[in-house]
Amino acid sequence: PLPAGLQEVFPAPGDSAVRPVVLEVDLDSGLKATIVVDGFAIPEQEVSFVEATGVHRWTPSPTSLVMTEWTPGDHTVRITWDSLAGMPAPGEFEWTFRIQ
Repeated sequence: PLPAGLQEVFPAPGDSAVRPVVLEVDLDSGLKATIVVDGFAIPEQEVSFVEATGVHRWTPSPTSLVMTEWTPGDHTVRITWDSLAGMPAPGEFEWTFRIQ
């Protein structure tokens, strides 16, 4: 079960995926996430974020400051989030998936 505020993540916990993979975090609207992949914080400018839907997307690229491509093996993602305005609504979630 996912914590309150988090609608869906892709790849899902325990999934096995084939490259290319776009990491997707779907939060309730009004929430914004910070994403950490394998211990490296993803710079905000590399994350595609749609405020109206709460969807965040990221994939490694040749211009990424963190990771240029997914390597085979396990990858751990940790997200933390909070509200964009109004009352705080913090949360966090961590999961692992595998790239073939």
